[in-house]
Amino acid sequence: MFKEIQIIILVITILIAVIGLYFTFKAWSSWRHTNDEVIRGRAFLTKSFLNKNFLLVFITGAFVAIHTLLEFVEIFGYPSALMQHVQIFYNVYILTLAISMLLLVLLAYYWQKLLS
Repeated sequence: MFKEIQIIILVITILIAVIGLYFTFKAWSSWRHTNDEVIRGRAFLTKSFLNKNFLLVFITGAFVAIHTLLEFVEIFGYPSALMQHVQIFYNVYILTLAISMLLLVLLAYYWQKLLS
């Protein structure tokens, strides 16, 4: 059961990464063809855009930190009291990666939307 959940999460993470690459490429190509003054004006005229960006960066950093902490636990071993919950921890470990990818895709989407 846990293996199937892990595979599903990893497949979804790969799909999210591909979507993120698409939005990033579109934003980057728009970025190259847009005047710098226009980009500065669009990005900093709306406080909601900046708030969304800062919030997404903060939450993504938190999920990456959790993922890294769980990586250390994975490398150095689980405490004996938690050995019965190893699969749950591993699923959370994979899920934090998927959520981080999703948040980065949202960030790329907001930038692509701003630049197009």
